[in-house]
Amino acid sequence: MNHILEIIENLIEEDVGKILPVSGGSISNAYRILTSKREYFLKVNEEIPHDNFFYIEAKTLEILADTSTFKVPKVFKYGKHYLVTEFIKEEAPTETYWKTFAEKLAQLHQYSADYFGLEFDNYIGSLKQENTPCVKWSEFFATKRILPLLRKAYDLERIDGKLMLKVELFCSKLDDLFPSEKPALIHGDLWSGNFMNSNGDEPVIFDPAIYFGNREMDLAMTRLFGKMDPRFYEHYNTIYPLEKKWKERVKYCNTYPLLIHLLLFGGGYAKEIDSALKDL
Repeated sequence: MNHILEIIENLIEEDVGKILPVSGGSISNAYRILTSKREYFLKVNEEIPHDNFFYIEAKTLEILADTSTFKVPKVFKYGKHYLVTEFIKEEAPTETYWKTFAEKLAQLHQYSADYFGLEFDNYIGSLKQENTPCVKWSEFFATKRILPLLRKAYDLERIDGKLMLKVELFCSKLDDLFPSEKPALIHGDLWSGNFMNSNGDEPVIFDPAIYFGNREMDLAMTRLFGKMDPRFYEHYNTIYPLEKKWKERVKYCNTYPLLIHLLLFGGGYAKEIDSALKDL
């Protein structure tokens, strides 16, 4: 704790009152810092998976803040082993929260580009996420998302040859499975642990893995570990209508986060991927 206190005092030059450990995910240690002026959120990791890990997180938070109407934690300082943002207190959702969330996500998804990808690579969890631009979603999803992780999983013996062939078949059919849509700026890792409510009905998003992709990726991710309130999906579809059969494509979108979890945690995720692609 003395080490954390020294880091904080050198970074913010304010009198520190309390340092409280908080939940910050599986990668870094996280703390709520109370000072004489405000409250901060601090992530610390002495064994970061990549040298620019916190720089990229800070950069993507700032992009989200500039391009969306979501509340995004303000970045104060960052370095190789730490990130300091504002601390935002979580509150229970109100009656209007889910509709507000849908409106803000639809607005974010209408921010577009001429390509799928991003001008720089970033991270999802501790894994590098390659964002080299592609003109077609099918090419990007196959070559920058599914196939690189598939090969790693096979090399680590997390999947067998039969499942590898099934996933490769899936990639060859992407043009037929997904309708054509313009690239959308997406959060990229929009599960329930990466958003919350604050200050009445103000949705807050954080821990982004942004890129210009298919907007159904965000919608699918919200359904991977539980679902949002039905009002969210209904209102989103009213504001920015989704293509027909989008719910049927949820399982296809989620092959990517399932592959990530397979690499990070192993376990039964191979069976989930196999089940998601059984219709092929």
